[in-house]
Amino acid sequence: SSGINAEYGEQHRKWLKDDEIKRAEAEQARLQEEARREAEEVARKREEMERRETELALELEQIERQLEETRTIANKAVSQPAVVAPPPQVKRQTTYPSLIAEPY
Repeated sequence: SSGINAEYGEQHRKWLKDDEIKRAEAEQARLQEEARREAEEVARKREEMERRETELALELEQIERQLEETRTIANKAVSQPAVVAPPPQVKRQTTYPSLIAEPY
């Protein structure tokens, strides 16, 4: 009878050990899956940040270009004398209608 109990005890310990191993493997698989998901999320965020960085760089380039154009226009306006239209030429009347003899 003690042999049967010992054998049963041994089997029971083996089952407990197998169960422990299965739990540990399941936990390891869960942790690996979680790590994989987190790595994907980090990669996605990095991609998004790189895309946004590119957008901002292009925006900044455009703003700098516009600023340069504005500076150029302003510098020309300051360096060139103001364009003033010449006074209109007054045509002198060489004949005076009051002095022209009217035909009778």
